[in-house]
Formats: sequence, structure tokens, C-alpha cells
Amino acid sequence: MESKRILIVDDNESIHEDIHNILKARDSKKDAETELLEEELFGDGNDSFENDGQITNYSIDDAYQGADAVSMVDAAAEEGFPYALIFMDVRMPPGIDGIQAVTEIWQKHPHIEVVICTAYSDYSWDQIIKKFGSTDHLLFMKKPFDNIALKQIALSLTTKWDRAKSNQAYIKDLEVEVKHRTDQLNQMVEHLKKIKKETEELTIAKSIFMSGITHELRTPLNGILGMTDLLLDTNLDDEQRNFAKTIKSSSESLMLIVSDILDFSKDSADGFPIDNIVFDVRTTIDNIVDLVSIAAYDMGLDIAVLVDCDVNDLLIGDPFRLKQVLLDLISYAIKLAHQGEIIISVSNKQMISQHEVELEFNISYTGVYISADQQKRLFSTGKDTGPLNQKEYAGDGLGLSVSKHLAELMNGQIDLESEISKGSTFKFTAPFGLEDKPLEREMELSKTIIGIRCLVISDYAIGRKVLSLHINHWGGLCKEASIQDDIIERIITAMESNKPFDAVLIDIKNGDLSVYKRLAERINGEMTKLNLPICNLICLTSKTLRGDAGRIKDYGYIAYLTKPIKQSHLYKSLAMVKSLQLNCNKIKRPSLITKYVVDELMPDYYQVLVVEDDKDMLKYIISCLTKLKLRCDVAQSGEKSIKALKRRNYDLLFMKFKLPDMDSSEIIDLLKKEGGENAKIPIIGIADNSKNETRKKCLEAGVSDCIVKPFDRQSLVAVLKKHFKI
Repeated sequence: MESKRILIVDDNESIHEDIHNILKARDSKKDAETELLEEELFGDGNDSFENDGQITNYSIDDAYQGADAVSMVDAAAEEGFPYALIFMDVRMPPGIDGIQAVTEIWQKHPHIEVVICTAYSDYSWDQIIKKFGSTDHLLFMKKPFDNIALKQIALSLTTKWDRAKSNQAYIKDLEVEVKHRTDQLNQMVEHLKKIKKETEELTIAKSIFMSGITHELRTPLNGILGMTDLLLDTNLDDEQRNFAKTIKSSSESLMLIVSDILDFSKDSADGFPIDNIVFDVRTTIDNIVDLVSIAAYDMGLDIAVLVDCDVNDLLIGDPFRLKQVLLDLISYAIKLAHQGEIIISVSNKQMISQHEVELEFNISYTGVYISADQQKRLFSTGKDTGPLNQKEYAGDGLGLSVSKHLAELMNGQIDLESEISKGSTFKFTAPFGLEDKPLEREMELSKTIIGIRCLVISDYAIGRKVLSLHINHWGGLCKEASIQDDIIERIITAMESNKPFDAVLIDIKNGDLSVYKRLAERINGEMTKLNLPICNLICLTSKTLRGDAGRIKDYGYIAYLTKPIKQSHLYKSLAMVKSLQLNCNKIKRPSLITKYVVDELMPDYYQVLVVEDDKDMLKYIISCLTKLKLRCDVAQSGEKSIKALKRRNYDLLFMKFKLPDMDSSEIIDLLKKEGGENAKIPIIGIADNSKNETRKKCLEAGVSDCIVKPFDRQSLVAVLKKHFKI
């Protein structure tokens, strides 16, 4: 093994000779004394620093002044054979002393071991500590030397230095390896950043592409829907009308699918925004049933909607997202149901607070059983399971994966219960806000728009034409303009001729909100500047992002209608604008007119309260009434029926004569005393048998008409036709 280099620094020649003589034994085979020392210090002597029978040699140099020592240490380091140990005297006049010499040496070579050799020191221990700041490589020996002690010190400190040198080499290698690995990691991070950037760019490109594609699909679909509405206003025979209705229903379903594709494609970037607006939950359910009823009836399925009478009319939430979830679940149920019925029920699950309720929507169907294992995978994207993989149930499962995601974003959840030979039930629960100040339903609201003057602004020639045809057909006066026309001049000219526009309908290409904003500011800003009344602006858009309704209201629009725009929604919105224009005090002005508001304020359906405690009979009655386009609430006890009649106005009360908690006569008496507007509504009693005395008691109780169990659909329709135009 290589020698350990030692430097002796002392101005006394005899000290050099003493140290050389003491350490001289290391130049030959180990003496007994050295072996004992090594065994005591390092164990059995067979360590990694020595071969068997071979000692470690010392290469000893001499210096007699501190300055010489400093130079020799520098030279040894440059040669690549540095000193491991220095025996340093303190007093060495003239020149620098030992302490000063060590200080200079450690500035460049901090790891050299030093032994201070002196008979008398001019420095105290505290002064030395203060001078060096550390004593990790410092040891003191007092002259004269003890042979054993000197050997022990030389062996220990050179071994310590050698091992420290090995550790330093290892640390240096480790640092190089760490740097290499760090560089690799940094390269990997940069690569991942590049991939992430490319992915984000692809996502944006995908969203732009999908937005463009869906927009291009919406444009012809809007034309199909508009022309179909015009076709339905003409004289058609029953078969032709059925064909036209099928075209309209299919087009509306396709429009929803297009919107789903756009929202799903944006999921990775923008997610699915959730809106919070006032809407009528019953109207939302009715619209869904309108979309799916034709397909269900063609398959021989009955659909019944059971809305508990305790459910609040107006909720605060996202009706569009709710419609998406329910439409997917109901469509799925229709696909899986073989025969029988589909029951859609809505009830209050729990009151969360005074202003919030959790609703439960159940979609029950008779048909395919779905096992527990299949249920776990049912809502995964593209993973229809079990029987759903069969050809007759082909599908990619996209709808249910979107529904699950939307339910979670609405702070709700979707579950499935399935029983062999009985069918399955989708359960969707979600919280909704309760509208503190319900909109007052005003049946005397003007329902005619004859004479209303409108300006339709759009770059879609077909869209402008369809809107103009509708408004002119209803008795209105409609003018058309493109975005590039001088709109302000047209509006001012109409005002100066004392024929101002009652409504300005604006349809911006691609639904760009910034354009809607600029146009509203431009129009109403000019009107304010000229001290003229601001315009009633109506926003028509195919870009239905959540939160846009609130922004449109802030821009100064009075109404917000999303495509495809139903004839009824356009008509009702214009009628409401006209009523507000005439300062009709019978209706409270909403903050923003939407299709949900007009459906609530201007219903085109009859509302029926069905009071029946037999669930099977209740389902049958509701199924019949749903096909007749009647909106139904259900109450399964007399007490609940009284509460429902106090909460809202109905057009008909369809009631079982004998209920578990009270007779119909008691309900009728309370209705006449405390029913308000409901005191005048017709009441159809349901008698349990055909005995004349039962029917007679029912009529004597004050009902308008009576129907006796068991009855068929034709009998029910015959009774209803006496009171409704159906």
C-alpha cells in the first residue's frame, strides 16, 4: 500500500531525529509493540489498509521554519503526494510561528491532520480555538515525546486522513452521479413539459374543431326545426302530422346529442360549467317526456310521471344539466325496457336548509336485469356491460359517463337498483335552491302578439327568414337586418316615424359573447345619448355555456333564448315583452326572460292534482294523463292534497272518494272554505265500485263528475273531455 507522507516542522534538529527514530520501526516488519497498537486501535489488523504481513510506510520530510512548511505543503499537493500529517512546533523564531503556519496551511488544505508539539505555548487553548475556529484535525503533544504515544498518534491520524480521503473521493463520485441523475431528471421534466404543452395545444385544437363542427351541425338543424314548425302550422292529415312531429322530435334529440359531444370534448380543458338560474322543475320534466314519449309509445311502453305535490314549483339550479342527466337515464331505460312501463318520479329527499332541498328522481323500468358486477362498470366511458354489448343494445356508454360526471358536478349522485324479473331503477339525487319569491302565474297575461314590431339582426339568412315568417304569421311586423347593416339608423328611423321596435332579436355567429356585449352597449348607449328609450334586446344563441345567462343580463338584454328555439318559447317571450311594454301590472317583471320563466308564467297545459293511495292505480291514471299532455302532481293522502291545494292553483282535482285519513267530502268542504282560486275547479271523484249508492254519495259530496273503478283509458278520456279541450 502507498506510503503516508508526514512533515516534521521544528527548529530543533534533535526533535527531527527523535521522531524519525520512533517511527523508523515502520520501515520493516511489524514489531510486537506496533502489532499490539494496531490490534488495540483497529481490531485484528486485517483491515482494508494493509496486506497480511505488510506494514504501512511513512515518507517523512523535514522543515525548520513555518514559512518553509507552508511552501512544502503546497508543493506536495501539486505533486499529487500530499501530506497526511504534520508535527508542528509552536515556537520557531525567526519568522512565523507554528500557529500562524497552520492557519495558512489550512486555508488551502483544510483536511491535513496536525499535531502541535511544544514544551511551552505562547497561546492559551481559548486563543487557539478562536484562531482556528475548529479543532477537528488538531491534536496537542507535550515534549518530550512518549514512544508509544507518538506511534499511536501517527498510526491513528494517518489512518483517519486516509479514510477521510477515501470518503471525499466517494462523496465526489456521488456528487457527480447525483448531478448526472439530476440532469437526466431535468431533461425528463422538460420532455414532460413539452408533451404537456403539445397535449394542451391538441386539446385546444380539438375543442376548436368540435366547436366548429357542432356549430355547423346546429345551423342546418335549426333550419330543419324551424321549417318543421312552419309545416305543422299548415293543414296536414293525421299521418303527415305524425311524420312531421317525428322529424321535429328526432331533430331535437339530435341537437341535444350535438351539445353533449361539444361539452364532452371540452371536459379536459374547461370542464362542464354549472349554471344557477330559476326554473320550473315540472316544465323541465314535461319537456323531457315530450322528447322521449314517441319512441316509448312506438315500443308499446307506457310512461308515467309522478311528481309529489310537496315538490316546490320553482328551483334554483341548472335546468339544462338536469335535463341532460334525466334524458340520458330515461332514454337508457327505454332502450332496456322490453314491455310494460317506465315510471318517472320526483320527490323531496330531505330539506337541507330553509333555502335548499335535495330532490330524488327515480326512473323505474321493467326489463333487463343488471348484475352488481355490471353496475360497477355501467357508468365508465365506452364500457357498456353485460347485455348492453349485445347487438340490440349497441352503444358506447358515453351518455351515462357524462351523466355521472354531471351529477357529481351538481353535488349529486346516480345509483342503480336492479332485481331479477322485476326491472331496474335509476336513482338520481341532487341539491337545488328554493326560489324565495316565486313568480306569480298570471293567466290574464296578454297572449297575443298581433301588431308587435320586431327587428331581427342575424348573419344567418335562413334563420332570419324563419323568425320573420313566424312573427308575421302570428300577426306581428318583422324587419330583418344583418350585423353589417346600419342597425342604429334603422332603430332611430323607426322611432322617429312613431313606429319603434318593441323587440330587437339578435343572433350572433358562433355565439360570441363579446359581440353581444359590444352590440348592446352600442345600441343602448346611442339611445341614452339621444335621450331615447332603451331597446328591449333579446339574445338568441346556439352557444349555451353555463353562466352565459347571467352575463347576458348584465349586458342589458331583457331575454335569453337558446337554440333550437321552440315556437312556443319565442311566442311567449314576445307576448311577455309586449305586456311589459304596455306596463301590464298584473305580472311581476322577471330579471331575465328565459324559456323556463315563460313556461312557468304562461303555461300551455292543464295542471291536475291526482289524489290516490293505491300506487298501481296511481301509475295507471298518470300514464293516461301524461299521454294527454296534462301536467300532474300526486298526493297519496288527504292531508297532502290539502297542502298542495293551498300551495298552487290547479285546473282539475282527480280524487279518490275514500282515503285512509279522510273522505273526499271533508276535502271538498275545506276546499270551498279555504281553497281560494281552487275552490272553483272541477273535481272528478273516483269510486271504488259500481254500486249506485257509492256513485250517489260521491256526487252528493260535491264532485263535478265521477268515474267508477275499474275503468279503461277511453272512459277516462270521455270524462276529461267534458272539462278540457283535449
